[in-house]
Amino acid sequence: GCYMKMYATITSERAKKGQGGNKYLIIEIKAERFDGIPTRANQYRLSLSANPASNRLYAELLDYSTGEVIVLNKGEKQ
Repeated sequence: GCYMKMYATITSERAKKGQGGNKYLIIEIKAERFDGIPTRANQYRLSLSANPASNRLYAELLDYSTGEVIVLNKGEKQ
């Protein structure tokens, strides 16, 4: 059968420099060359960052095909 190849790339300036922990992570999620579907339709960006005021995680997902940003967690105390 036909299936997608999935890839993830995590970028962080501190990680590139070998400096340990990060205040944020950006994760690019892509699926390449799926028959009949443009590559851009299979790209997402997950952004995670710490909110020092609440000591919580802020998370959002960007769908590159639509430009829609979905906030998954506002990083605020419940």
